[in-house]
Amino acid sequence: MTQVGGIAEWRRLGAAAPDRTLARMEQLLSSMSAVNPADRIYTLILDRRAQQRVRALQQLGAQVAQWPLAGVPVAIKDNIEIAGYATSCGSVALARPVAISDAAMVSVLDAVGAIMIGKTNMDEAALGASGRNDHFGRCTNPRDRQLLSGGSSSGCAAAVAVGHVPLAIGTDTLGSVRIPAALCRVVGFKPTHGLLSASGVVPVYPSFDTVGIMTGSIADAAYVVRALCTVQRASAPPPAGAVRLLCLTDSHLVHADATTSAAYRWSIDALGNSATIQELRLPAFDFMAVSRAALWEVAGTFARRVASDHQLRTLLPQLSVELAQVLERALSMSGQRLDAGRGELASAAGLLRGALADADALLTPTCPVDSVGAREPLPKSISAFVAAANIAGLPAVTWPQTLSGHRHISLQLIGRAGEDLRLLEIAQQIRDALAE
Repeated sequence: MTQVGGIAEWRRLGAAAPDRTLARMEQLLSSMSAVNPADRIYTLILDRRAQQRVRALQQLGAQVAQWPLAGVPVAIKDNIEIAGYATSCGSVALARPVAISDAAMVSVLDAVGAIMIGKTNMDEAALGASGRNDHFGRCTNPRDRQLLSGGSSSGCAAAVAVGHVPLAIGTDTLGSVRIPAALCRVVGFKPTHGLLSASGVVPVYPSFDTVGIMTGSIADAAYVVRALCTVQRASAPPPAGAVRLLCLTDSHLVHADATTSAAYRWSIDALGNSATIQELRLPAFDFMAVSRAALWEVAGTFARRVASDHQLRTLLPQLSVELAQVLERALSMSGQRLDAGRGELASAAGLLRGALADADALLTPTCPVDSVGAREPLPKSISAFVAAANIAGLPAVTWPQTLSGHRHISLQLIGRAGEDLRLLEIAQQIRDALAE
């Protein structure tokens, strides 16, 4: 395992010793190639592009130090286009040909000096949450090889967790950044919808699709948001003040296992002196029902688009069994059921935004379980707590928290639209308070 350190360490190295940056990058690329046949973190290692970018930065000399991500290695999900490379989308049948231009996010990363080192494994077509892939293999969870990594941005989470990169860029439609971040115990951030451009990202459901960030710390996530927003729409935090948190009631936690529920309740109790906390006053808000309605809306729309572009009977046998079953079921659903689901989603989005009108953020568990065995079925409730942020277009961050007695939980904070940096500040405050 090659530990690369945080973003600050790579920036210092890039500014002070560019020759050492190249040597260290080559060592990192070699390590990635050595472990990938077993770990299946990457679909493609971008060794030639990475080395060219480092040499280009070397030639720029001292001005490189002004770039916020100069020399920082980055892994990027393989549904984001990079000019000169095919985009697999974790699939054979649905793979895209060689891209003729970079996705907007790739251009932004290049502009701030980042070095993309690999395209990462993912659930096929970004419709899944397990990290299993029939075409590229199951992505290993560096936390424990006997556990699922989660998905669909599985390789991104694994690349950060194993120590290859301090930053990975994934996509999040119904929790696809935050679920693997939670299961691999790294930080995952889904910005306000549209804050980071999704141009050049292969779409799943554009109204929910969001470019997301994975890092080793909340501080690094905040630094990256500031860095990327120097060339995109900035998201300035409002004036700081006393933190007002919403928390879940027991009725909202019915889909979480006993261990997760107990750790969450302990966290709320422990925060009593650090924030003003009140219960989410939406007793009829069923997180699980909302996430399932969102899944079938997303899958149904995706399936109809695929069916219009391909001979579906010919295509389905080329897909993983899991994805083929999801698409077939989505296509079989009645229009009446789908219309009802859309109404439920619109209502849920309004309720969540309304609940946050008088609070800074909503604190939840990220996933209803702390881990899933590699051979176990994925819980149907895995996206219960994360999907709501996509539906409402709100920012959300998840991070691993160690509690007293060495217990672990991944916590999620959902904030108000446009208050991305404020949300990350609050998350850091909560993490620090619970670590005391």
